[in-house]
Amino acid sequence: MNLFTLATAPAGSTAGLRESLSEVGLNPFHLFLENMHRLDILSRPDELLDVLQQLHFVWAGIFVTVGLLSVINGYRWHKWIVITVAFLTGMGLGFLLSKSMESSLIIAACVGVLTAVVAWPLMKYAIAACGGLAGAFVGANVWSISNMPPDTYYAGALIGLVTFGLLSFILYRVVIVAMTCVAGAVVLVIGVVTLLIQVEAWQPALRQDFSGNPIILPLIVLVTAVIGFVMQQDAFTHKPGGEGHKHGKPAVA
Repeated sequence: MNLFTLATAPAGSTAGLRESLSEVGLNPFHLFLENMHRLDILSRPDELLDVLQQLHFVWAGIFVTVGLLSVINGYRWHKWIVITVAFLTGMGLGFLLSKSMESSLIIAACVGVLTAVVAWPLMKYAIAACGGLAGAFVGANVWSISNMPPDTYYAGALIGLVTFGLLSFILYRVVIVAMTCVAGAVVLVIGVVTLLIQVEAWQPALRQDFSGNPIILPLIVLVTAVIGFVMQQDAFTHKPGGEGHKHGKPAVA
């Protein structure tokens, strides 16, 4: 069925297609928003695995690809990554504000587009905001795996938010690389774990290992992010003109 047929077909005739798309998981954003309410989700493996088990393997493959590219070479596309994060953040806010409305998805998409459009001319501040979000995510998970009271994870998130947000104005390039590596590592690990958990024979062992050692997932993400950070820094240093842009100054306008 082509796009023209889909657009002109009666509503009833597209029910099968909508059902197929639903099986694939056309909207993982909705799945994450409905089930992930805490930034320290990596330190709560049982909740994370329950969500990932519902995610279709097609999206898992997309996450692996996008995450790997972001980890390896995220700085080159950092503006588009920031715009994407701004769009998704706007969609999240729009969805929460319009949850009781019938067209909540449309409203959320409009708010997301508006946020992305506003972020483009204010890129410097958008980068600081995204860096702050990355710091909040890191801080919340570090706080939780450090045996702090679980309900106070927001304290670690606040520390990470302020720290990364302020550093983004001082160490511009370093924070961008760190932000893209953290975001890419999280997406990559989520995609890989989703693929692994699709194999029913591996599910019990994966759940036992992750649940018994909550530090495993954050550690895997950390190692992946550090590898990406070193690779991006090394690539930047050795490319022509790279030596002239040290001390956190931006390499591009």
